[in-house]
Amino acid sequence: MTCACVAGTLSTSGFRASSRANVIRTLHREVSFSMERPLQENRKMSDSQRAHRVLDPQVFDYFLDLEVDRARRYQNYVSLLSLKIGPEEGEGRLEEKDFEALVHLLREELREVDVIGRNEDGSISVILLHADLQSTEQVVARIYERLSDYTFEVDGERKTIAVGGACCPTQASDINTLKDHARRMLQKAMREGGNKFYIRH
Repeated sequence: MTCACVAGTLSTSGFRASSRANVIRTLHREVSFSMERPLQENRKMSDSQRAHRVLDPQVFDYFLDLEVDRARRYQNYVSLLSLKIGPEEGEGRLEEKDFEALVHLLREELREVDVIGRNEDGSISVILLHADLQSTEQVVARIYERLSDYTFEVDGERKTIAVGGACCPTQASDINTLKDHARRMLQKAMREGGNKFYIRH
C-alpha cells in the first residue's frame, strides 16, 4: 500500500470536507488495489467472500499490521472489531446464508476503505481506518440497529452477535496487544450474552 503520506494528512487540523472526501477516495483506490491480488490468489475463499472482499486470517493480519504501523507513524487512529455469535464461546458457525447477510449488513454500515476478515473459528474481524474510540462506538451502534431487523440462527436456535473492540494507539501500540484487547472484550461480551459490545474496560 502506498497511501501512507495521504493517510497521514487526514488528522491535520482544519481539513475541509472536500479534502477529506478526496483522501477517503484515494484510500479506497489504494486499499482496493492492494487487496485485489490476495483476493484473486486465495483459492480457499468462497465466492461470497470474494464478492464482499472478505479476507482470510493471514491476509487480514497483514493489512492490520500495516495499518497499526501507519497509525503509530502518522499519529492516526485504527480500531479492530471482533464479532461472533453468542452467548457461549465455542458455539456453532453461522450458516453461509447468515454469514453473507451479516457481511452484507457490515458492508452497508462500513466505508469502502474498512477491511473485513473471516477467522478460522467462524468469527469476523473488521479494521476501521481512522476511527478513535468514540467513532468506533458509533459504528457499532449503527450495526446493532441494523441487527435488530435480522434473526441469525444456528441449528434452529436464534443467536445474538457479541462484539469486542480495541483502538490503536489509545489502548494498544502493536498488533498483538490490539488483538488481545479486542479478544478480551469479545469474551466479556459473550459471557454476558445478548447483543453486547465492549471496547473500554
